[in-house]
Amino acid sequence: MRYVQLAGTDIRCSVLGFGCARLMGRLSRRQSLRALAAAYEQGITVFDTARSYGWGESEAVVGEFASGKRDRLVLITKLGILPPPRNRLRQFLKPLVRSVLSLATRHRLTTVTGAIRAQIQQRVSSQVQRHYDLETARRSLDTSLKALRTDYVDVLFIHAPLYEQIADGKLLDYLSEVLRAGKARAIGVSTDIDSTNRLLAAFPSLQVVQIENNLLNCHLDALHRKDQIGVITNCPFGRQLLVENLTQLMSTAPAKASEWSKETGIDLCSADGVGKLLLTYALATNPTGVVLCGMHQVEHIARNAAVASVDPPAQTAFQRVVRDIREALVERTCSN
Repeated sequence: MRYVQLAGTDIRCSVLGFGCARLMGRLSRRQSLRALAAAYEQGITVFDTARSYGWGESEAVVGEFASGKRDRLVLITKLGILPPPRNRLRQFLKPLVRSVLSLATRHRLTTVTGAIRAQIQQRVSSQVQRHYDLETARRSLDTSLKALRTDYVDVLFIHAPLYEQIADGKLLDYLSEVLRAGKARAIGVSTDIDSTNRLLAAFPSLQVVQIENNLLNCHLDALHRKDQIGVITNCPFGRQLLVENLTQLMSTAPAKASEWSKETGIDLCSADGVGKLLLTYALATNPTGVVLCGMHQVEHIARNAAVASVDPPAQTAFQRVVRDIREALVERTCSN
């Protein structure tokens, strides 16, 4: 595993981070702990969670995993989005839904898994509670620290705010207080690229940002102050839709797929190769930062860690191929 020091901080960490959004939601406690342990064994030290993840239970399982090795981990959490209220029926149904999703995935019933996930996403979205007031922020951080079994986090983010929601600076002032009190080593925002840039311009105290960045949505190109702050990117696989579109492109254009494979040294005719290309791109475009992946299968964690363990490819040739693939994807999307 390669390691970097996040710009503007004293935080040294792995270039590949473990996204904890699925823990205690799609994954059971046992599955969550197994995935966390597998990531740690591969040299991953960054674990990114939030108050809202796993219906409010992700932080607790991360805290359980971190016990006894806190000083070797970089724990990230977020405030601003609260989990939905506890619901006994939901707690009862979660294991059943996990089993159905697992069965459908095993038998490659993509229509079924897609429909179930869409229903879950719609349900979650309808219950999202966004609160950016100071009192809620204080309670949220206290709850997070208790769940994580620690007295500090390495990075504390404001979760998905629009610029207008925190433009008065009160919440940013509170984060600065948290920093001075030693409850966080660095502070920042995790939101869309437009709000990120406006907030960076207005608040020099921000040290770290988290934004989406992948082969199609290359938001890192538009990020301001990128050489002065710690940069964490997410969604390298485009929430699986990008993987599916790229796989279809390779199957319908085998000659080009073969040519691109030779130029990149990655077998793009295989599903594993497509994933490797996307993660390689994400790592190459953020060489001094961290790329977060949502992963839970041991073999996938090992595969992604292997990609993150080698130096990024030479920019010129690799980026030329990426541009060709991006243009082909856009053209294919437009023609459909």
